[in-house]
Amino acid sequence: MTTALKLHFLLAVSIILISSCTTEETANIKVSSKNSSGFNFETTAETAINIAIKGYDNAPMAGVTLEIYASNPYDKNGLTIKQDAALCLKGMTNESGLYSTSFSFPNNLDSVYVRVKSACFKEINVFKKTANLSKTFLPLGYGIMKSSTFRAATDPMVYSKNTTRLPVSSNLWVLGTYSASNGVPNFLLPSNMVIPTDLLTRINTSLPEGDGNPSKYLTTTHPQWFLNDGATNISFIAEAHAWITFVGEGAGVNNTLAYFYYPTNSPPTSAAQIAKRIIIFPNSSATGSGGGLVAGNTVLLKYYDEATSTWKETFPAGITVSWFLATNGWMDNSEYGYILRNNTVNQYSLDHLNNGAKNQSIMLFDSEYQELILGFEDISCADVAGVGKDPSDQDFNDVLYIVRTDPVNAVDLPKFNKLSDADDNDHDGVPNQNDDYPNDPLRAYNNYYPNASTFGSLAFEDNWPNKGDYDFNDLVLDYRIMYVTNAAGAVKDVVPTIKVKAIGAEYRNGFAFELNGSPSNVESVTQTYSGPGTLLGGLFNVNANGCEAGQAKIVVPFFDNAFTSYGSAFIAGFPNTVVGSTYYNPIMITKKITFTTPVSVASLGSAPYNPFLVVNQSRGREIHKPGKSATSLADVSLFNTSEDLTNQSNLWYVGPQDYPWVIDTPIPFEYPSEGNRIETAYLKVSDWVTSSGNAFADWFSNLGAGYRNTNMIYRRN
Repeated sequence: MTTALKLHFLLAVSIILISSCTTEETANIKVSSKNSSGFNFETTAETAINIAIKGYDNAPMAGVTLEIYASNPYDKNGLTIKQDAALCLKGMTNESGLYSTSFSFPNNLDSVYVRVKSACFKEINVFKKTANLSKTFLPLGYGIMKSSTFRAATDPMVYSKNTTRLPVSSNLWVLGTYSASNGVPNFLLPSNMVIPTDLLTRINTSLPEGDGNPSKYLTTTHPQWFLNDGATNISFIAEAHAWITFVGEGAGVNNTLAYFYYPTNSPPTSAAQIAKRIIIFPNSSATGSGGGLVAGNTVLLKYYDEATSTWKETFPAGITVSWFLATNGWMDNSEYGYILRNNTVNQYSLDHLNNGAKNQSIMLFDSEYQELILGFEDISCADVAGVGKDPSDQDFNDVLYIVRTDPVNAVDLPKFNKLSDADDNDHDGVPNQNDDYPNDPLRAYNNYYPNASTFGSLAFEDNWPNKGDYDFNDLVLDYRIMYVTNAAGAVKDVVPTIKVKAIGAEYRNGFAFELNGSPSNVESVTQTYSGPGTLLGGLFNVNANGCEAGQAKIVVPFFDNAFTSYGSAFIAGFPNTVVGSTYYNPIMITKKITFTTPVSVASLGSAPYNPFLVVNQSRGREIHKPGKSATSLADVSLFNTSEDLTNQSNLWYVGPQDYPWVIDTPIPFEYPSEGNRIETAYLKVSDWVTSSGNAFADWFSNLGAGYRNTNMIYRRN
């Protein structure tokens, strides 16, 4: 369509006659040519998503859980996932390390947030929203680790920074010098350890990133891992070397890792009894995450022989090494490089030294590579949510290390729990911690449209094929669609929820959703509705499985008559559209559509699929979104009559100047009050139309000056 033709839109809607509260007159505007511009009034656009995850050896990583959000899921402190986080998608990489799907994001959305639930990767990744989001994620520091060289370790030294801001004491040591800008030690071994992808996968699945859900705390799901005080310590039963290797971090702060040791039979009963605190990693943060470490950075631990007053590279039998993490202990400074600042809280691997005597660390043994995996929780597990507090998520992966000894059997290994594939009750390949349905092998992940915290809206004009008064409040309903995928990413359930907000009409209109797919593959349709009405009567002929009979595709009716959602066959006065009139609280209606054989996300079509209104109990008189085809039961004789320009090919449910009968917004729509045309309430909608949607894509959401006339928008008194 030409720009000149689209400019008629404003003129067309401006000359519509507003009727009384009992009838709606139509403008009956005609044009000589039929439109085919392709503009369909969509406020969202499809994005193809293809994400690859690889390990340090460039091998594909299977089983990595990904979450995709429409906004930053973390709170302002960057430590806790918000309860109202705008989750859209959730799934995991397949055997080829790939996660592929598609999703319709709002046109006015600028960025998409991808969360990688593995401590060895950058957790939150922000990308510009595009039609094709194809990304490869590599572990933090990939490409640096193999080329890194550092000086050999020197003897430890007393930590003695010349500033009163630091708690300098004779029992605080550091293994050597380090960078004052990022805390990277200068005593790393010359060669980094290459961490195999299969080991990284086992670490990831055993210690997955947490969400703050107490039912999925590691202390809840694996209480047997936390039975013994000091279970994270390594006790030497023979002389041996000991190394510690940085793996990754899942922390929002820059932590400091240190160790101390004592005779195995005489552990300290208080922190004051620790003779030497020896700092290993002043800043346990990865490159790209507030530090400079890369996975594979390795340090040789040392032991001070009191008899000879020398540092040795081996630990004698009868000595136990313990660990402590100084939460947020590092503060970068080009001059000093502060360690253990005054507000630091230490988390010990001896539980009785911690706040509330809580476990703060974990040690697991990997039998394949004969190595120990050390993880810390950097927020006290005794802390609970409160004002100004971020509770611990108890995933014990805030810092992750590999501990090796030579010989391996010089350490008391039988006491350590085994690192293995994570618990998976339903054996679907998704660890319990990441599985929304840990005891159901047919279901794994909840996905949401528009997102988990937001409803979209559908606003209808019900005079089709005539235009109507164009206030888009004849039926207004909010909706959210959850679809449940299995471990392979196929859809087992589609669960749409609606709330009827307004009925600015006298017609008794019905409502339904159509989805691509065969009705014969629908196992069942179940309903959740706590309202007072009977939603379905005789308008829709429903089969035993809950689908409408006689349809080529899946059609699921919600109600015969919108008024019944409020508990009445008819309510005069255009409910919830006239300012000052009685307000009716919307009641939610949920349908759960369960497939016999799971289907692909793409096969269903783009959410919200194909919702439609049935006008005034006339089953064949359907009103769909522009560009969406009618169902098998539509009365095709109504097409291309009056104002409708449908050609049943590439043009559906549009009128002259491309005007529609349905508007779909990805947020709750604040609709015009009765008799007020949409372009008088939303002042940029005409510009949006004449630009084919390229300008003012935020016309429905922007609260700035010049975007809306609030006097024309319905408000509840």
